[in-house]
This record gives sequence, structure tokens and C-alpha cells, in this order.
Amino acid sequence: MVTQIEFRKCSYEQFCSELSILDIGDKTGTFQVKQNLKPFLLRVCRNPNDLRLDLYEDYTKKLYEILVTNAEESFDYFVDKYISLNKPIEKYLYLTKKTSLEGKVFNGQKNAWLGRLSKNLNHEQFYSTKKYSDKDSEYTYGLLKVMYEKFHIRNSMACPAFFDSILNAQNYAAFWKAFMLGCNKPSIFNPHTYYSILTECFSGEVLFAPVMGWNSYQIGFQNSSFKHMITTDVIPSVVDNSRLITRLYDQNPFIEAKQVDAYLYPSEKLGISFIHEYQNMVDAVLFSPPYFNLEVYDSGEQSLKNYPSYSEWLECYWKVTLQTCAEVMKRKAKIGFVISNYRGNDSFCADMTDIANSIFVQQDVYSVKWAAQRGSRAPKKQAQGNLENLYIYSKI
Repeated sequence: MVTQIEFRKCSYEQFCSELSILDIGDKTGTFQVKQNLKPFLLRVCRNPNDLRLDLYEDYTKKLYEILVTNAEESFDYFVDKYISLNKPIEKYLYLTKKTSLEGKVFNGQKNAWLGRLSKNLNHEQFYSTKKYSDKDSEYTYGLLKVMYEKFHIRNSMACPAFFDSILNAQNYAAFWKAFMLGCNKPSIFNPHTYYSILTECFSGEVLFAPVMGWNSYQIGFQNSSFKHMITTDVIPSVVDNSRLITRLYDQNPFIEAKQVDAYLYPSEKLGISFIHEYQNMVDAVLFSPPYFNLEVYDSGEQSLKNYPSYSEWLECYWKVTLQTCAEVMKRKAKIGFVISNYRGNDSFCADMTDIANSIFVQQDVYSVKWAAQRGSRAPKKQAQGNLENLYIYSKI
């Protein structure tokens, strides 16, 4: 179910009296307002060529049309563009068998649209994900609700470029482009990229994924030669969707049924019983771990909440998770994880691999290439461009 929005009916005059710019410096998580739109424009429009004040009435009437008169229609456009599946579900479930490996680079740009199913299944949690803090006031569904329900918008939507594009738009595309560039949102690992890495770098039958990656890992697994997946996550809806995906594949009588053991538990707390259940069974481990505080979820026992200091997180989440992986892996089995440095943490790769080096033997390093994302709110994992590192280790 798409997040609940209370669409409002009011006069144009009432709308203008409430139309306001959010305070981008707000750290309270309450979507504090900086200023009403009109005085905001009076303050920032200093260039004689800046015509935003002259076009104020046209712009506000356009916003009134989008957020009040045609609110449900404009919201439906958002759902169609960013949530709904635009192909038959089978297209998302069954991947092309040609991998995306190009030299030492896995091209995550290829078949990137396949991540749509994961986003569709998990949109409520996905678009409610915050950055750096649970007090974040710039996550997608939060901004969506205050825009429709209170007529409060980010300042980027009233900047010169988007002011003009919204004003001259023939449909809702320019409006939602301006809106989404101002939102914090996580990324989804391309399931075809996951499949490609499994196929090119790993072999065997039993796979362990210490996080579910918004269910994209399971889709990659289902298309691989692996037969048994063990996986865990802390978000209840993601675990529920894992079971749904299993049923979707099981309904196909023309493919061999695979086993998926899905747990709702933090990977670092799986403990002795989990290790006894799977000890020396696993042929491969592959995942992209959390980036400490980069993504903050509302639900679940997230590692950041349990270990809020970075040093504690490395020791109690990352090291313990890798130790658990080592316990369930067979001798000479391989483990791979995808990470990169990000803004505010230039030592992330070094810190993560230092711990991995104390447990495993490094075998190889690949790159994973993602589509470039432009704009000031682009995911901060891409501070090094659009590449992440795939580190592959083996158990002695």
C-alpha cells in the first residue's frame, strides 16, 4: 500500500498563505519552515534578470493545480513513475543470463531497471529511509506528506532552474524531477549485478547473504546456479517479501525449486544456534553491508542503533558478522562485499578491509560501476564517482 496522504481542498488564497519553504538546516526531524514563499523570493531574488517575483502568481497557480486541484492525479503520476511495475512481473523475476562483467568491472548500469521490483515491494520502507540521523527531515515520504498536507516545499523547488521548468511543464515530469532531486533515498543493488558477481566469481550450491539488499540479492540468487540461500535482515517487511518472492518462483513448474532460509535478525546476533545449524555448509557469501550511518531505517534492530559510535560499530557489527560468516563457510569458500568510501568517511574501505584481512585471505578486487547520479542530493556513496569496490576473500 502506498503511503497515506491526506489531500486537501482549499482556496487559492489559503494555499498561498500556507505555501512555505522548508528549513534545509533543520536537524529536529519535524520539517521546520524557513519562510513563506513570497518573502523568501523577496529575499533571494537580487539579480535583475531573475523573474521569479514577476512570475510568482503563475508559479503558485501551477503549484495549486498540482497540489490541490489535481492532487490525486499528480500523486498517481509519482506512483507510476517511481513505484509501479511498468513491465510484466516475469520480466523482473527472470534475468538475462549474459553477465555484466567487462574486464575487471561489473557494469551495474546494465539492466538497472530490474531493481524496480525490489523498490515496488519495499517502497514504504525504502522511501522512508533517512540519512545520517533519525532526525532527518529530507527523506522522500516525509517531504511528500508535508508538501501535500501542509504545502511546505524544499527551496530547490523554487530555485531558478526548477521554477522555470515547473512553470512551463506540459505534464508532471519536471515537477517530480525537481522534487526527487531534493530527497534523501537509499540505493538498490541491481539484481542482475548480484547474479553476475555470483556467476563470475563464486561457485557451489549454498549462499549466505548477511543482509537482504531490499530483496534484490534473492532475485540474483534465484537466477544463478546456487540452490540454497541463507539470508537475514532487520526490516520485517523485507523478510516478509523474501517469502513472497520464494512463492513467486515456486509457482513456476518449469524451474527447479530452490531453498531460501530467511531470518529476521541482525547478522551480528545470529549466534551459536545459527552457527550450529549451518557450520561449514556455505560455499559463498556476497553482500553490500550497511555504510554505518548513511541509511537509517524506522523499523528493525539496525546496527547503527545498537552501536552508534563508529569504532563500536566496526567491532561489534562488522567484525562479528564476518566471524559468523567464517564459522558457516566451508574451507576455501569465498566471501565478497561491495563498499566504497563516502563523504565524511574517507577511511571506510580501509577500516572494513583491515578487519576482513584479520579473518580471511584476500583473493581479488573488482569494481562495480553504477549509473552517475547528478544533483546536490545524489547518494553520498558516490563521492568517488560512480564506482564501488568488490573485495573477494577466501577462508583458509
